[in-house]
Amino acid sequence: RGAGSQESGGTRITYTATTGSNVIQISGGSGPSEIGGTRVSITDAFVPVGAHTFTVANASGFLPGDQIIVQNMVNQQWLDDMSDMSQWGWSVGAYQLTHRYVITAVNGNQITIDAPIVQAIEDQYGGGDVYRYSANLLENIGVEAIRFESTYIHIADEAHGRFAVAINQLQNGWVRQITARHFVQGAVSIDSNSQFITVEDSAALDHISMISGARRYSFSIDDSQYLLVQRCLTREGRHDYVSGSRTPGPNAFVDCRADNTHADIGPHHRYATGQIYDNIMGGAINGGKNSRSGGSGHGWTGAQILLWNCDADTIQCDAPNGAMNWCIGSSGTQVADGGGEPFGIWDSHNIPVTPRSLYYT
Repeated sequence: RGAGSQESGGTRITYTATTGSNVIQISGGSGPSEIGGTRVSITDAFVPVGAHTFTVANASGFLPGDQIIVQNMVNQQWLDDMSDMSQWGWSVGAYQLTHRYVITAVNGNQITIDAPIVQAIEDQYGGGDVYRYSANLLENIGVEAIRFESTYIHIADEAHGRFAVAINQLQNGWVRQITARHFVQGAVSIDSNSQFITVEDSAALDHISMISGARRYSFSIDDSQYLLVQRCLTREGRHDYVSGSRTPGPNAFVDCRADNTHADIGPHHRYATGQIYDNIMGGAINGGKNSRSGGSGHGWTGAQILLWNCDADTIQCDAPNGAMNWCIGSSGTQVADGGGEPFGIWDSHNIPVTPRSLYYT
């Protein structure tokens, strides 16, 4: 904890090394790991998005309070129906999607969980399994009220600070009231099975790097869930509020702004699930699209993505087969997919709706 992130009178940490690294690195936990002998199959033919209850073959090994993973046992049919994602390097083995929950009730063979299903479980696409897991995550760590700056040699220099704060395998943590200026990437990265993290009232400003792929991800999340990024600001970033491949939801970006952007806001590649972008302002926003061979073969960026009262120059929000994305009350030129993917659900385009914030409501 510093004395504030203002330019004078606060606390400043300056990264002066000429190699790329993070200023504060939070890491050292482990897990989650499957507990052997606890795996059972889901017997419902279809568990919809939004469900909190489902049926398993045998629930006798589960109790309220157990930490569980719900795993979509994805098959080749799913990849084929998603506009043939195999052509971009997706494989069945790499897409056994996992989401972490806590059991709140067990009734016979019915299990009720604390948060909604964000990826439908369907027999035709391989069904699903449930198992208990163990983890030893770091806990109760925060960074606040500090200004981080990185020195650099020239405007495209990349041998200097990457992120101000990089979080791995942490739960119940936070970053608030920080400013990161002149970094290659930006302010905060959350990765590696972290959960229940809040990032708020922070800024990533005036990145220094080449303006091209894998750079300027100002507030970045990956392989983590139950994350909230709220009331943040970026300037000169690329993918400013962004998720990586197979990022499990639910996750939320709320009341954030991006100025002078150089790429789009939103799920970036390889199928994030269950995100809300609520009152986000920026140049271009994607609420789920098929990027196909873009990048290194990104394919569908995400599903069950909701744009709520966002304000952008352009918006793309399309629907994968068997899933959905939504654009509600958001303003910006509608961008159609060049290869024929259908629009997601658009409602009240260019006319904001009430409540102002769905997340806060």
